[in-house]
Amino acid sequence: MAILSSSQRFRGAAFAVGVLVFLLCGATARAQGAGGRAAAPLAGSTGGLNLGSYDTKVRPTQLRVLTGQVVDKDGVAIKGAIVYLQNGKTSSIRSVTVDDKGKYRFMDLNRTIDYKLWAAAKDKKTPEKTISSFETRDELQRDLKME
Repeated sequence: MAILSSSQRFRGAAFAVGVLVFLLCGATARAQGAGGRAAAPLAGSTGGLNLGSYDTKVRPTQLRVLTGQVVDKDGVAIKGAIVYLQNGKTSSIRSVTVDDKGKYRFMDLNRTIDYKLWAAAKDKKTPEKTISSFETRDELQRDLKME
């Protein structure tokens, strides 16, 4: 085992400190590049201290929410109405019953699919409305009027 002089030990310690500072500054810069948030790892990344493997771009959510109210021609809420949502790609239909205030909510709607929306109650049906995949908002509101 070699005996190191005090100047050699000092240079070794200074080098180790320099490496730590370099690594910490890089991590801080990546976090600040993500708007102060921790950057999300890229798909397929194993995580850990894998420098350069982090994506700092914020990706919009692929799902959205649709809410609204079913009312009659005078604007009074229709209790017990059923709201239907038809997927334009698969033609499958989801349905919900409105609450006491005539309100409904559909969660987890795919942004890339168009939907048709309508309500029915007491042998009456509202006109159909289209929810377009070109709509950019995450939270949509469509009120339905029974005529």
